[in-house]
Parts: sequence; structure tokens; C-alpha cells
Amino acid sequence: MSTICLRNRFLIAMCVAGIGLALCSYGYAQPEGEMRILDLRDCLNLAIQHSPEVTISLEDVQLSLAEEKQREAQFYPSANVDVSYGSIERDRTDPGDENTLLESGLTVRQPLFTFGRLNSDLRSAQASTKHFHSELAENRHLVQAEVINNYFALLMAKEIMRIREEAVRLAEAHLEKVRGFFQLTALKKVSLLRAEVFLQSLQIQSVNAVYTVDDRKNRLRVLMGIPQKEDFDIAGATIGGEIHGQFASDLLGPIADNHPLLDKYRYDILSKQEQINSLEASRYPQIGFFARYERRDEIFDFDETLQPEDEWNVGLTLGWDLFDLFTAQYERSRIEAQARAVDGEAELARDQIRETIDNQRNNIALLQKQIDYYAKLKEMLEESYDLVEQGYYAGVYGHLEWESTFRQLEDARIQLAIARRNLEKSRLLLLWATGNSLAGPQAPGEMP
Repeated sequence: MSTICLRNRFLIAMCVAGIGLALCSYGYAQPEGEMRILDLRDCLNLAIQHSPEVTISLEDVQLSLAEEKQREAQFYPSANVDVSYGSIERDRTDPGDENTLLESGLTVRQPLFTFGRLNSDLRSAQASTKHFHSELAENRHLVQAEVINNYFALLMAKEIMRIREEAVRLAEAHLEKVRGFFQLTALKKVSLLRAEVFLQSLQIQSVNAVYTVDDRKNRLRVLMGIPQKEDFDIAGATIGGEIHGQFASDLLGPIADNHPLLDKYRYDILSKQEQINSLEASRYPQIGFFARYERRDEIFDFDETLQPEDEWNVGLTLGWDLFDLFTAQYERSRIEAQARAVDGEAELARDQIRETIDNQRNNIALLQKQIDYYAKLKEMLEESYDLVEQGYYAGVYGHLEWESTFRQLEDARIQLAIARRNLEKSRLLLLWATGNSLAGPQAPGEMP
């Protein structure tokens, strides 16, 4: 009895230990309430994974691949089986003299010479598949730009919130000094009231900055498909130095003329050219080979059966649509018009790419000058603020002079932070505008 109890206790202890280890491992893998820290590449991959446009493009690629396989299957033989069952009259003078007839057949067809129609159909389907691949890359590309803008909007909102909170702390410290100074001297009460009102205005701006951060965060959350119950934050740094090191080589040469986003227009035009070639080939005879085996069984009413009749037919088929020449000509004119329209769209897209690259280059040059300007302005305003603050307590300057200098310094800090983040964003957008993927080679939706 004691042995059984000890054995049961041992088994219970082992089960409890196993459950405890399982819970510990689960808690370690997914800690309750832990905040996710995401860098830019993480945000890009999540947004691409949850993008409806990317999902639709993936389905279009799969459908195009299926159509390509269907066109390829036309090169192989096709087989058809047919069976018929009925009755026939043996003697027309005797309506009741009928026998049962069972016929079956197998037909195999193989195209031999189509003047290149099948090859053109296959090449058209292959070009269409590449077109949808390019559309997939374009949608991934557009999602990346949207994520970059929202990512840096959140970074700038956090920078502004930090500066606003620091300004509130400085104003609170200033108010305490004013109150102590008011008790020791005959300073007018209006100065104390102005300092209190000014602090309240800064606190309101700080609260608005917090709301702005939440709004930018929610926008980025929607793009990445993160539920509201899951908390996350973004890293201060972006992708890393390996991206910035590519600027020297990526921005050389005529980038716009060979931009990856133009591939979809090239493949679309190529597909339409092959459609025209297929229409041209359909104007000529289509030659094929066929072989047919037939079996005929005739059964009498008195359970008598004739010997089955077997028949083989082998030959060539010649198909020529003589009355579809005008239809093919009209269809060709329609496809040629579509190809010209696509070529015009490609030229417009090429101009937009050049404009985007030029704008980002100009923005980088302008932002670098803005950073130099605001950095020097910030240094001068910091020195001016120290002097005004000392003069304020010495009775040289009033509250309005101190508040004006304080706001100018705060604005300079905000503008400097925004310019630095915009410079970093413009560099990434310039790299993005040249057709480079910032999401990495293992990003969701990446096709081989």
C-alpha cells in the first residue's frame, strides 16, 4: 500500500513539474504585458504582411501562373472519351423491331504546326506573369513609402513631446523661483500671474503633444495590423548603417530609365505584342494530328449480341477560320491602341520617378542647411536665454521679454529636431525612390 502511494505521489509530482515547466516556457516566449520594440525594418515587414494590396497582388500572381500552365498544356496531346447508348430500328416496316446500340470512342489530338500561335500564347502568359510580379513589387514599394512617412511622423511627434515636457519642467522651475522672489521683494503680482498662465499654456501644449504621439502610433499600428490590446514602441534608430553606405553607388547613372517600377509596363507591352503575334498566326491554317478508336456493340432483344465492330481512324486535321479575318484585324487594332496607352503611362511614370528623385535630393540639400541654421540659432538663443533670465531677476527685463526668448528657444529646438528627422527620412526616401527595397530579402510577399 505504501509503495502504491509513493508511486502515485511521484507521478503527481512529475505532472506538476511538467506543467510548471510548460507554463514557464510559455511565459518566457510570450511574457504578459511586455512591450514590443520595433525598428523600421520590423515595421516594414509587418506592414507588407498585412497589406491588402500585397495580398491581392499575390493572388493575381498565382492566377497568372495557373494560366501560364494552361497555355503550356496546349503543346501536349489531348484525349477525349465519348459513349452513346440508344436504340435503332432494324426494319422500318415493323416499328417493334428495335435493337440496343452501344457506341464508345477514344480520340487523341496533337497540334503539329500552328504558325507560332501556341508559342505566342505561352510567351504572352509568361509576360503577363512577370507583369503581375512587377505589380506585386510596386505595391510592396508603395507600402514601404507609407510606413517610412508614418514611422518618422511618430519619431518627430515623440521628439516634440520630449521637448514640450522639458519646457514644462523649466517653466515649473522658473515659477518656483518667481514665487520665492515675490516673497522677498515687492515684485508685482501680475508677473507671478503671467508665469502661472504661461506654465498652463505649456502644459496644454504638452498634453496635445501626447495626443499627437498616440494618433501617429495608431496610424502606424493600423498599417502593421497590430491589435489594440498589444502595446509597442519604435526604436529611435532606423534601419542602420548598411543602408546609408549604398548611397555612393545607388545614386549614380540614369536610374529612372531602368527603374524596377517600370518593369510592369515593359511586360504589359510585351504581352500585348505576343497577343498580336498570336492573332497573326491565327490567320493561317492550323495543322494537327488525330487518332480515333471506335467500338460498336449491337444487342438484340433476345439476348443475342453481334460481334463488336472496332474501327481505327488516323489522319491530319486542317483548321482555317476564313471568316474571322476582319475580327482579328479589329482585335489587333484594339490591342495596339492599348499598347500605345501603356507606353504613355510608362513615360509618365518615368517622369514621376525622375521628379521624386530630384525632389528628395533637393530636400536633402535644403535640410542640411536648415540643420546648420537651427543648430547655430539654438546655441545663440541658449546664450540669450541665460542672459535674459539673469536680467529678469535683476529687474532689467520683464516677463514678456523672458517668455519671448523662452518660446524662441523652444521653437528652435523643435525645428532642429524636425529637420534632423526629415533629413534621415529624405535619405531613406531617396534610396526608396531609386527602386531599392528597404524591407530586406526575407520580407513577406517577396517573390522569387
